[in-house]
Amino acid sequence: MESFLLGCNYWASNAGTEMWRQFEPQTIANDLRALREGGLTVLRVFPIWRDFQPLVPLMTAGGTVVEYRLEGDRPLENPDGLDPEMLAHFDQFCDLCDRAGMKLIVGLVTGWMSGRLFVPQALYGRNLLTDPAALLLEQKLIHGFVGAFRHRQTVLAWDIGNECACMSPVSDRMAAENWTCTMANAVRAADQTRPVISGIHMLEPDNTAVWSIAGQARWNDVLVCHPYPYWSRIAEKDAVASYRTALHTAYMARIYKDIGGKQCLTEEIGTMGPMICSDARSADFLRCGLLTSWAAGSLGLLWWCANDQTALRSAPYRWNMCELEMGLLRRDGSPKLVLAEYRNFAAFLEQAPRLSPARQDAVCLLTQQQDALGVGFMAECLARQADLNLRFAFAADPLPEAAVYLMPSVTNHWIMPGDCYDRLRERIRAGATLYLSNDCGILSEFEELTGLRVEDSTTVPETDAVTLNGTELPLRRKRLCMVTPVDPQLTVLARDRRGIPAVTSHPYGKGTVLYVNFPAEAMLLDQPNAFEGNTYLLYRMLLAKARQGRCVTTENRWVSLTEHPEEEGCWCVAVNLSDRPQESMLHLADGWRMDKVCRGDPARLLPYDGAVFHLSKI
Repeated sequence: MESFLLGCNYWASNAGTEMWRQFEPQTIANDLRALREGGLTVLRVFPIWRDFQPLVPLMTAGGTVVEYRLEGDRPLENPDGLDPEMLAHFDQFCDLCDRAGMKLIVGLVTGWMSGRLFVPQALYGRNLLTDPAALLLEQKLIHGFVGAFRHRQTVLAWDIGNECACMSPVSDRMAAENWTCTMANAVRAADQTRPVISGIHMLEPDNTAVWSIAGQARWNDVLVCHPYPYWSRIAEKDAVASYRTALHTAYMARIYKDIGGKQCLTEEIGTMGPMICSDARSADFLRCGLLTSWAAGSLGLLWWCANDQTALRSAPYRWNMCELEMGLLRRDGSPKLVLAEYRNFAAFLEQAPRLSPARQDAVCLLTQQQDALGVGFMAECLARQADLNLRFAFAADPLPEAAVYLMPSVTNHWIMPGDCYDRLRERIRAGATLYLSNDCGILSEFEELTGLRVEDSTTVPETDAVTLNGTELPLRRKRLCMVTPVDPQLTVLARDRRGIPAVTSHPYGKGTVLYVNFPAEAMLLDQPNAFEGNTYLLYRMLLAKARQGRCVTTENRWVSLTEHPEEEGCWCVAVNLSDRPQESMLHLADGWRMDKVCRGDPARLLPYDGAVFHLSKI
């Protein structure tokens, strides 16, 4: 899967989750034709577990299971307990997709969908992620289904299942990873020719979390994110038309890829319908998400979902109104503006360059016991406003090589393992720069690292401000460290209103430690419209060194600019992350010239749109 995938999650317009029981080939053909005309080439589809393995237990005294039968007291026709009628329907569906020019990502264990469980009667009341009977039947489902369709060229990849972490609770990361390993290996046992996709969303950077990025990356070929702003604790504070929301989609794909070391697909995305924003705003959101995700190296972006479902009254549609108006196509089959954005982007990709990975200016180390996903996102937003591109890493993992490191808003006392801390300090002594902001964190040998002594500390939630290079920057913190300089080589760059050093620079070997005595990132997490303020100037002033060696920079805080080096020069992507036209304010380094443009006007960017251009050496 090398090209950028354009597609959606698909349920037939007549039936939604009941499509396999209410199978209408002509309706499906009409749906597929409209989607293909809109530029889509990939569908993520879902063989409902309840329908494809409809096992009913037949029991004797004490509830002992004697045998399984299919619903309707039908005997099993294969050892995996799959329904032959449903398999025939899926085979016919593949024929329809072949004729329409569609490829399929198949969600194998679809026991959870849109707020409802769809599981065989045989597993009612069992934990679907840990119970031995559930694990066995899931493996049989995968074995039988993949075995039946591995010959179909329509299938692009196997997705373990849809958001399966929602099927049952697990409190142990070993149980979560064991389930993942078991399912992924079941797929590979049946078909080793296609990639295995995780299907699990809402993962955490911390590898001790129950559902972690590392725990999914270890067993799957492709990671996925489902970055709906409405459901995201780190994005939902601001409007759909906001800087935070505009960056969220690409950030999620990139942090999964950076930390997991595997490619990431934006497998579901959407704005949750007309009660959240207009069709025009949804189109803006998608256009921006497509361009930023493409530049970030995502595998693609799939909309949720193909069709509006306002006519459906089966569960979950009669329960959950937010599922009803999220389609690319309306109830009458007419296309929405978002489908036009897909068609336009498909046309762009036909003549777009193949981008190399974006240049990264600094490594952002996310630490233990913090909201790593949220703090990382706040660092990303500030960095992009300061025209910096970050690579993300978890502090307990191997340390990537970099000239500049960020440790944003460290908190608590489990920051990182001691040997990892030692390696980081070795890098700084050798000449690297470390930016470190504090959110009640406890670091050993703090005085040696920063040139500051903590005289006292207190829990004192407060709002304050600092003046840095003549600019006042607001701050909020929940604990105050009263620090004083102890090294004459220390430079105090800013003090708070109490006169306590708030921003300092300290030589450490051949390197530098930039210390910020407040949580510049964590303080923004719950603050609406936080990026309308000027906190980003902290990054721009302190981390200007990180932009050295760039062939192009921008001074416009609303423009996201990435460089993609190649042998004959550099491709660049500039994206306007605002709802107003923006002058890009590009500055080319000496010895570089712009020699090609394949999208937009590099000098003036339209709202939530961008330019793609090439630079070469003079």
